[in-house]
Amino acid sequence: MPEETNSIDYVMEKASGPHFSGLRLDGLLSSRPSSATNTPAHRTSSASVSASPLAPKQPFVIGVSGGTASGKTTVCDMIIQQLHDHRVVLVNQDSFYRGLTPAELERVHEYNFDHPDAFDTDQLVDCIQKLRSGQPYQVPIYDFKSHRRCSDSFRQVNASDVIILEGILVFHDQRVRNLMNMKIFVDTDADVRLARRIRRDTVERGRDINSVLEQYAKFVKPAFDDFVLPSKKYADVIIPRGGDNHVAIDLIVQHIRTKLGQHDLCKIYPNVYVIQSTFQIRGMHTLIRDKDISKHDFVFYSDRLIRLVVEHGLGHLPFTEKQVITPTGSVYTGVDFCKKLCGISIVRSGESMENALRACCKGIKIGKILIHRDGDNGKQLIYEKLPKDIPERHVLLLDPVLATGNSANQAIELLIQKGVPESHIIFLNLISAPEGIHCVCKRFPSLKIVTSEIDAALNEEFRVIPGMGEFGDRCSGCTQEFNLHRPVIVDEAAEFFKSLGISDFTFDSSRLWGWRCRAKLAVRGSSKNPLIGLYEEGTHNVVDIPHCKAHHPSINLAVQLLRQGVTELNVEPYDEDQGTGDLRYVQMAVTTYNTSLPASERYKNGKVQVALVWNSRNENSPNFDKLNALANYLWRNGGRRSDVYFIHSVWANFQTSTNNIIFGNRWRHLLGDRDFWEHLGGIDISLAPSSFGQANTRAFDALLRKLQKYVSLGASVADLYAGAGVIGLSLAATRKCRSVKCIEVNKESKLSFERTVERLPKSIDTSISWHHADASVEPLSWIMGSEVVVVDPPRKGLDSSLVDVLRTISSLEHKAKSSSECNSNIKDEKRPWILRAREALVEIRGKATLKDPQSLPRTLIYISCGWESFKEDCALLLSSKEWRLEKAHGFNFFPGTQSTLPASVLRTSFKLSAISLKSRIPGPLTE
Repeated sequence: MPEETNSIDYVMEKASGPHFSGLRLDGLLSSRPSSATNTPAHRTSSASVSASPLAPKQPFVIGVSGGTASGKTTVCDMIIQQLHDHRVVLVNQDSFYRGLTPAELERVHEYNFDHPDAFDTDQLVDCIQKLRSGQPYQVPIYDFKSHRRCSDSFRQVNASDVIILEGILVFHDQRVRNLMNMKIFVDTDADVRLARRIRRDTVERGRDINSVLEQYAKFVKPAFDDFVLPSKKYADVIIPRGGDNHVAIDLIVQHIRTKLGQHDLCKIYPNVYVIQSTFQIRGMHTLIRDKDISKHDFVFYSDRLIRLVVEHGLGHLPFTEKQVITPTGSVYTGVDFCKKLCGISIVRSGESMENALRACCKGIKIGKILIHRDGDNGKQLIYEKLPKDIPERHVLLLDPVLATGNSANQAIELLIQKGVPESHIIFLNLISAPEGIHCVCKRFPSLKIVTSEIDAALNEEFRVIPGMGEFGDRCSGCTQEFNLHRPVIVDEAAEFFKSLGISDFTFDSSRLWGWRCRAKLAVRGSSKNPLIGLYEEGTHNVVDIPHCKAHHPSINLAVQLLRQGVTELNVEPYDEDQGTGDLRYVQMAVTTYNTSLPASERYKNGKVQVALVWNSRNENSPNFDKLNALANYLWRNGGRRSDVYFIHSVWANFQTSTNNIIFGNRWRHLLGDRDFWEHLGGIDISLAPSSFGQANTRAFDALLRKLQKYVSLGASVADLYAGAGVIGLSLAATRKCRSVKCIEVNKESKLSFERTVERLPKSIDTSISWHHADASVEPLSWIMGSEVVVVDPPRKGLDSSLVDVLRTISSLEHKAKSSSECNSNIKDEKRPWILRAREALVEIRGKATLKDPQSLPRTLIYISCGWESFKEDCALLLSSKEWRLEKAHGFNFFPGTQSTLPASVLRTSFKLSAISLKSRIPGPLTE
């Protein structure tokens, strides 16, 4: 009957899987017959071979050691009784005695049971490892009378919250010690221990008193002196008097309860702190992790969470006692805040935590560290701006997401090199990955980490899972956060062109981050809290962008430096309602032109041309001194002689108009290099701050090189809406064109065009001209005599007059050849200035002549910045039967927005060919 009962218990235990097995598991479970092994203790339950996806958290492992009969079991029982609301299992080292061989049994009185070799430590390690992983384990049963293991029975121990491992030598082996979260040594007087051992061994183990005393003197006491007592140094807690020390046991239980409420990593690293989770905190995490959350809600709720993390971090700072007199005349004894404090943000998304820090710590100094990220390894420091007295301060290091920990380690290493003690650094995160915590804590064990949640892991792309994506990617300046390499509009464009017979539409995703090399930003707010960013769609409310992922890193550095300058010099941002203030806008343009560096290094070392739009008429205005002071501040801290050189030059533009036009007509160069060069499309181009320039220079360079494939050698080209003539001049240099004619309505582009032509190779024999004219006025006169027409219109698309000309081009060509009207029209136009290389004359031509000055173009290259207007223009041109679409390409000019900039090439001989598509769908933020 007992065997049947045991078999039923066995089946029930097997069926239940890992669960609370109770404190005492003294019942014997009969093992199934098996000839394959004589050691059933090595087997684990088949129901737990693979870890359950719902496996419990890693248990808290406590090691309890001490001399024989020191009261270890009593201490364990008291701990278990006070942890009655948690699942606890007790594992005795005595269960892992090796069974004696027949030869050893014959001389059992000479066998040392207190020597480490008496235990099967390998099996003990395997047992604890499996219990830690949530699997049950079949612990062997040792018979102290026969000195053998019971071959047909075992004790099953299931997964639990707390595992207590008790034994005289559990601290001896390092492998066992490494599995413990807490180590307790029970220290009891030797005479008391001997009296207890005599009573136990005679009553419970059936031995006579002489053999007990003989064994104690011969084996137990020497083993205690040689193995047990030396292991006392590994203990975290030493309990004198054993179970009689109720105060010590109460403190231990409180500590265990605290650890049980913590994340597993907090049990391993006492310097990791997770703020207490509430439904409010979980709810805010749910919101900010939702990929469909609105920008406004993401910023609002992430700011709330960040402030909680900051407040928790401030609680770890040292304090001094302080007494104050209350309004009632009473004395209140409190504490004084830490005075020497600063914040350091890891530039990328760390700056998003600065507002919360400023709100909690009035007037706190904040520094910057920018780590260049190149994959997961090889982080490279490229910028640091720290308080000069930082060695004397406690540092709050800011970064919302701790992923791999590599960038954090480099930032911490820099702070330590600057003299900050490791223990003075508190690292604040919104979410952390276990890998990052391991990486940082193992290298810097004295540093504190404070976070609001620890996530599961990193994926193969080193992103935190479940995470919230890249925190910096979800700033308020981007309308699209996912699939940046392929915006939704690309699929629409592919379908559109497929319907027109183009099945090989291609798309160049270009650089996804740090691509914007030209940005116009509004400056609003106050001198103490300036807002530098973009207008929210449909409003003049400025959305502050402290660090934009889309911007070139040097622009972000320049914006931060400008923010500091505005605050320190008390420069007032513009107030649109009152028309007051000093600084209205700022334009940041990056040049990566630096022939002294390898090509691979030039982009990331770009320098910023800063143009300050000042609220005054000219240099004689009363606030001009403040403008000079701000310009000198930027140049002193970022110019050629500064520690980190990233400011190319500083310019001023004067504007007092109350309309929405950003720039006024008056410009002045203040500091740095006057000439601003970039290398695009195979040529060096000059761009004045007043000239239009593409924000995404790398994508524009890719477009130029693609476009060159569709222009034959020696062709004549008309570049309408030409700006500074970059497209036309690139074709002149790379395709050896006979003539290039550029037409642009903005006269400010003339200077840039002139400077660019001066840098063209001397071998170019092309008639090159730039005309200050409106291409919509008598457009036929501008395209006459050209084989290729390039159009790069504004978002509204082509002017209707130009569309009309292109739709009737075959009939116009016939009329043009029989009429001299075109020539007279050209002469009546405003006299164009025409550049001739090496001569300071107005009108010069190259040696090449036009084949037919009365001919009309055969190829039209359409580069569009408005997808909807492009589709309308394309439909009109194709419906005329004069054109046929030949090719289409897409370029990702604006990653982070639902925008692509369509660029297309149209060829004549009454066929239309679109070569490239840049798409642009307006997002919620506009410059």
